[in-house]
Amino acid sequence: MYAIATGTGGTTTGAESLYDELRRLAAKKPTVAVVDGMAASGAYIAALGADEIVARGNSLVGSIGVLM
Repeated sequence: MYAIATGTGGTTTGAESLYDELRRLAAKKPTVAVVDGMAASGAYIAALGADEIVARGNSLVGSIGVLM
């Protein structure tokens, strides 16, 4: 299962729920979060729920203060 993770930062509303759902799905089948540009803040939290994160070489992935 592929999930597209895109976000420039800001609020994390809903990101934890998406993370939880991706973890539930990952228990049943392989999951990959794909970043095509930027996955910061909430998008990064959600992407962490996948088994793997794949990003282009020029993508920005991560966030200050994300602890999982």
